[in-house]
This record gives sequence, structure tokens and C-alpha cells, in this order.
Amino acid sequence: MKIDGTPVGQIKSLRTRASEDVKEANQGDEIAVAIQGPTVGRHIEELDEFYVDVPESHAKRLKKIELSPIEQEILDELIRLHRKENHFWGR
Repeated sequence: MKIDGTPVGQIKSLRTRASEDVKEANQGDEIAVAIQGPTVGRHIEELDEFYVDVPESHAKRLKKIELSPIEQEILDELIRLHRKENHFWGR
């Protein structure tokens, strides 16, 4: 999703600079993300920032574990975005 909460599409794949497919990336890793749905220049722009959305049930579980400060900040932002439409999302 865009940082304003607008849905973008579904992740198809992640690749490293060496064009190796990977299943996950860590904070600070530079990767290419293939997203099914949007067209660059029409729906999204190069260098746009996105959040990976999580299901509400996962957000509830994530709230119960110790997260790093940046992980907590992102989770709080996802919850804030979802609560624009559903006041009780993630409770």
C-alpha cells in the first residue's frame, strides 16, 4: 500500500542486485520488488515508498511481541491507516 493507505497491488517477487530471487529482505537491503497490478508512471512512480500490509489477525499478534522501534513505528502507522475506515481495526 502507498504510505497514504491506498492499496497498490500484490508482491510477485523480490530480487537482489545480482538478480537472485529471494523470499525475504532485511531492513537496509536494496532489492527490486515486482508488484502485480500497478503501472509505473500511471499508478505508482519510481522511488515511491510503500508499506507491506498485514492482515488484522497478524497485527494483533505483532502488538503482543517486542518489536524494534522502527518496526513498532511501522505497525502503529499501519494500524492508524486502517482505523481511518474501521475504528476497531487491530484491537
